[in-house]
Order: sequence, then C-alpha cells, then structure tokens
Amino acid sequence: GMALVAAGNGLPVAGARTLLALVGATISLNALTALRQLYGNLWGMVDGQPHWSDAASVSRLVGLPAWFWATGWLVLSVLLLKLGLEHPL
Repeated sequence: GMALVAAGNGLPVAGARTLLALVGATISLNALTALRQLYGNLWGMVDGQPHWSDAASVSRLVGLPAWFWATGWLVLSVLLLKLGLEHPL
C-alpha cells in the first residue's frame, strides 16, 4: 500500500492515472472472477484445516456479516474501474 501511495505521489499525472486504472481494473476483475469464493464462507482446506474466505475472515474479526464485506468490496472495485475508465490517458 505504501508503495502505491509513493508511486502515486511521485509519478507524473499520466503515470498516476495509469496506476489508478491498473489498480481499478485488477480489483474489479479479481472481484468479478471470484464471486463464489468472495461470498462463500469457506474457501477450502489447507493441510486439513479450513481456510476462510477474506470476507468470512473479516466478518469473524469485526462481526458484520461476510456478505456485507463482499458486497462492499465488489461495489468499491466497480467504482474504481469506472473512475479509471472515465479518466483515460
């Protein structure tokens, strides 16, 4: 995260926009291709132990339901993609 902030502050405007578009597209594509994993509680097993999805892990720590976090991340990713597409190079 700190590297992204440093790059965004140190890059010229065109470079910062490219970085924003790349991050937005990456987040959006990751969220859209992993909807089942994102909304599921259990991602899989690792060495015989349950491996929770990110949304389920945050839910267990914070207390809000996993679907809340999954939906929030999905909306954020779509908004970042929209922002990146609205400001082309």
